Amino acid sequence: MAFDWMDEKFLRINIVSWPSGEVLGVGRERARWEIKTLEEISTEELKRGLERLAVAPVGPILATRFEVTSPGNLTMVCEYDSSIPEPMRLGAASTIWRSLDESVARLWMIGSSLRAHYPYFGTQRRELLDLLPSARRLLWLAASLARAEPLMAIVAGRPSRFRRMVSGLEGGVFEEDVFRDISILSSGIADISKPWVKRRIAAPPIKSDLGLLVSSVGELLGRAIETQATDAIARCAEEILDVLYLCDTYYGLPEGSELAKQEDRAWWTDIGRLRDESPDMLVAMAQTAIECASAVHSACVKADVRRQFLDAAAPQRSP
Repeated sequence: MAFDWMDEKFLRINIVSWPSGEVLGVGRERARWEIKTLEEISTEELKRGLERLAVAPVGPILATRFEVTSPGNLTMVCEYDSSIPEPMRLGAASTIWRSLDESVARLWMIGSSLRAHYPYFGTQRRELLDLLPSARRLLWLAASLARAEPLMAIVAGRPSRFRRMVSGLEGGVFEEDVFRDISILSSGIADISKPWVKRRIAAPPIKSDLGLLVSSVGELLGRAIETQATDAIARCAEEILDVLYLCDTYYGLPEGSELAKQEDRAWWTDIGRLRDESPDMLVAMAQTAIECASAVHSACVKADVRRQFLDAAAPQRSP
């Protein structure tokens, strides 16, 4: 059976690996993980939280301790037997990272990778979504898409309609409009990108990957709508986070924009609102969506993201 690699969809693999270890003696090593929290929490607050966490050695696999280096920054020092396979080390460390994320402070970066790129945090997102009814999971995804719509509209060269998109959120019935508009934008971006951007494995992504990442949101959205499965919904939302992080990293957005961090706060907060079912739940979600989308629009306009994207990808155009 032949496989047409030229027709394969954009493939992005997030790779995380164990850092090089310091040899302590026969059969023992020590490695360090630099960790950044989502918020810049004071050193005193971090130390108090770590004292409450009281991390014990993870069986015979890993012994750990933490060093707080500055506000929002800490180091996890791990000692382990050299013979333990890397996947087992990562699994053991991940249980500690998740406890830290849920009990002390939400994490942002672990080593050089986003927290969201580690499998245990993908599981975390899916477990939280599983607590919501299917209709509310789709509502949650629609709010995330609305927050990112200005970026997608700018890349597509079209006016943003995020305020109209969010206007129906308070009634809880706006998903269909959002999904339709995002699908149209995604399709337009795919048409722009297809003639001159090569499909490739991108880990990490580069500046010209923005069009492929944005257009893949539409492909993932189609799967989420069709199946309404937790994994498909989560995967679409994760792609949105990666799109925003790529812009933050490569597109010279105004200082302090931090669009990906903004999205990471918003999706977490929205899940809490949808679980609590407070009377003003939808009003609060709409307000967050407007504020986030406004920030995305302002940052992307000031940075002229569309021009940057077209310029970055221009060398890849076919003669």
